[in-house]
Order: sequence, then C-alpha cells, then structure tokens
Amino acid sequence: KGFEKNVENLITKQGDQEKVVVIGYDKNIPDERGFQTLTNLLERFSRNYDIRVVLIVPESLNHDLFWKRVQARPETHVGLAIGPKLSASKAYGIFKGIFFDQSSSFLPKAKAAPAAIITDAFLDSNVGLKIIEDITKQIVEKSKVEPRKVGASLEDMVAWSSESYTLEGTSAYTRVIDPKEANWIGAQIEGNGDLHVTLVPFDTFKGNAEAQSERKEVLDALSKRQGEKVKVKCSKYHLAYIRSEVPENRKGNKKPRHKEDYPKIAFWEVDEISLEEKCMFSHQRDYYHITDRESISKGVPAKTAFDALKQIKAQRRGEKLYKLKYDIETEQHPLDLEAVITLYK
Repeated sequence: KGFEKNVENLITKQGDQEKVVVIGYDKNIPDERGFQTLTNLLERFSRNYDIRVVLIVPESLNHDLFWKRVQARPETHVGLAIGPKLSASKAYGIFKGIFFDQSSSFLPKAKAAPAAIITDAFLDSNVGLKIIEDITKQIVEKSKVEPRKVGASLEDMVAWSSESYTLEGTSAYTRVIDPKEANWIGAQIEGNGDLHVTLVPFDTFKGNAEAQSERKEVLDALSKRQGEKVKVKCSKYHLAYIRSEVPENRKGNKKPRHKEDYPKIAFWEVDEISLEEKCMFSHQRDYYHITDRESISKGVPAKTAFDALKQIKAQRRGEKLYKLKYDIETEQHPLDLEAVITLYK
C-alpha cells in the first residue's frame, strides 16, 4: 500500500505539467499477479497521462547470493530481516517461497516483456546500484527528447501480462512448486493466465475432519499431475447482480433504480472436466466455474462466483430459498478449453 501511495503522489503532485517522469522501484513483483497489481494502479491515471513502462529485469538469479544478503541485514531493516520477531528458518521460508521460487518461474516471461532492459546489475553488490542509476538516467534523458520511444505503452504491457508464456518443451508458462507447499490447486486456462478453475480450494474446513481428510487425498493426487493438461467444457455464462450489496444513490436511498446499478460478477459454469474421481473434491466438484475477472465490480471478492453458482444449482433443483442474494442472467456460451493443472501457495 505504501508503494502504491508513493506512486500516486508522484504522479498527481505534478499537476498539469506537460511531462511527468516517475521512476518506481518495487522488489515485491515476483510474478504476474504482482505486475498486474502495478498495472491496475497505473490504469487509474491512463486517461490523463500517456504512461510508458520499462521493466528492468535481472539476467539471472542467484539463490545463495541473495539469501546471504538477507542474512546480512540488520534486524531493523525495513525489508525481510532475521531478528527477535522472525527466526532464520521462517525468514528463509518467506525468502524462498514468496520471493525466490516465484521470481525464478516468472523470470523467462519477464525477460520477454516489451522493451525490457535486461541487466546483471542485481548480481553485483559493488557496482550494481551504480548501473541501475545509470539506466535510470538514460530513461529520464530519453523521455525528455522522445517520450513515446521510452519503454512500452501501458496497453502493450497489460496485453503481455495476460498472455500465456510458452517455454520450449512445456505446454504453457506455469510456476512449478514443491507439492508440500501447495495451499490450493487450479486448472489454469491455456492462453489466459487470469482464468482458472479452482479444483481444490484453500482449507476452510476446520472442524470437519472428513472434509479435511478428503481434501488432503485429492490435493496429493492432483499434485502428482502438476503441469498436465486437462480438457474443460462450459456451456453457460452467468452474470450475477448482488442484491445484498447495493450502493447508496445521491439521495441516500439504498435501492437502485436499475438492476445494472448493483455490484456484479460473471462466470462460466463448467459442465465437464477430464479428471478421474480421485482428483475431484466433493465440496468443489459440483460448483466448478471460471470467473470472468474483467466483469467483477470493485470490491466484490472473486469467491462470490462460487456462492452465486450454489444459488443457481439450488434453484435448478427446485429448492425453495428464503432469500435470493443474486439476480442471475444466463447466456448460452459454449467453450471447449485446455487447462494446465497448477499448484499455488
């Protein structure tokens, strides 16, 4: 949040100046999600500014070198540091699980980004910072003369971020993680890194020993198939308007005049997925879906799609519901897709 606020202040405080140069740095962008957080921030200003983006990407990563740097930090360091509040083992778990592994998986795609600057500066503790400073100065100088030739447009970067990155010998760009570290599993749609079918959700079944036992069995079975392709078939596209979360209008009336004023979320209902019984979690299998992330109103959690699909299925079975939380519109929208079994932390 602090990084986002700093970027926002740097942009807005420039007022109506003809040219604005913002050099931002954030080490916490280890994968597409981190980068998409950045582009979502920048898109707020895209109507008023011609935004150009330059990714400075390391040529390679060095596990031992980078971990030694973390170990050498004083306990008062603003970043990840070992101290009374964080043991060395826990710090290493954060370093490897959240940063290094995801950065390693993301690196090939990052190096292929439009107008990316690839450098070995990150590996050299002595002159690395000087190299980054020189690169920054070059960007600033070029932006003063030919601003439209600096980096890539925000639109191009957003398009690149949403693409699937194919490595030779693999079906699609996916992260590969230790199955022991997986917290949930999905089938990531090939060709679109934002779309997936959740196969095994986060563990929200505390107190339900039977569900937890089954979840672990399915998690283990799917973990062995990490990276394999499955076929996904859909036929219906649902648009769910959320009746319980109605924004106030100017008069303070909480009931909107039109249904379109309700917060909403849309998703495809999955009819079929090519998995055996042992790879299907009973608490999830009847509600497989693909959330259309571009459809989600601000503030609506993606998991709302699961709840909306439960209402749809209950109505389809003829159950009498005391209160309807969603107004549903459904279109026939057949899809035959391929997806990759992917583990997530």
